[in-house]
Amino acid sequence: MQEMITQNIKMIGEFETSSFQNWILHRADILNVVVEIKSASSRVMELSASGHPILVEALEIACSLGPMESTVDSIVSA
Repeated sequence: MQEMITQNIKMIGEFETSSFQNWILHRADILNVVVEIKSASSRVMELSASGHPILVEALEIACSLGPMESTVDSIVSA
């Protein structure tokens, strides 16, 4: 059985909210990580990610790179 975790991720930056949410959900689907967007604004995005620890970390790294129209200044995970 694979180890599964749930991690809260808070990103601060400048976001095109709708496209960034879609981008996150698409990457999560590729990585087989379940994501729930908790809140989203043009400056702060908060989500919960559940899956294998390595894949959740990969999603966090992918989010830090983000789509071209969004800039992530910092990420806090808990």
